[in-house]
Amino acid sequence: MSSICAAVELSYDDMNRLKMEVISDGTILNYTYDEAGNRLSRVVTVPDADGDDILPDGDGNGVPGDNPCTAGATTNCDDNCPLVVNVDQADANGDGIGDVCQCGDTNRNGFITNADASLIRASIFGLFTLPADSLCDTNNSGTCTNADASRIRAYLFGLLAVEDLSCAERAP
Repeated sequence: MSSICAAVELSYDDMNRLKMEVISDGTILNYTYDEAGNRLSRVVTVPDADGDDILPDGDGNGVPGDNPCTAGATTNCDDNCPLVVNVDQADANGDGIGDVCQCGDTNRNGFITNADASLIRASIFGLFTLPADSLCDTNNSGTCTNADASRIRAYLFGLLAVEDLSCAERAP
């Protein structure tokens, strides 16, 4: 069993209603109420973990990641790769996952193609050296293997969804 423990600072308004929570990781929750005391909203502000000035909940609707930046947009949208700096929010294939976090995109061109699987296989035979951050470990085993190349090909044939390619570097 695991547990999560975080320090929380609470603020209340004059009517003893919860107004704000500040969690030790920097997350801030703000609450608003109507005149009868009914809660109208809860707005969650998540810190910018990667330091690229694009927030995980950049559209401010309280749901991080539901409106990812695409086509180079950087305002009023959510960071499309919240743990890796990507100031330009490039997303060449428009799938909502930033190019720098596109699991399976071994050559980092923004698309998952047969060339990515071929690069993995070439590295296995010593014909090519993959960079340490190549996003080729699609089964999150810790190394890039033939199984990862096979998973990329399965994705290309529609047998796996992009969400099934699970590189640790991409994990939120």
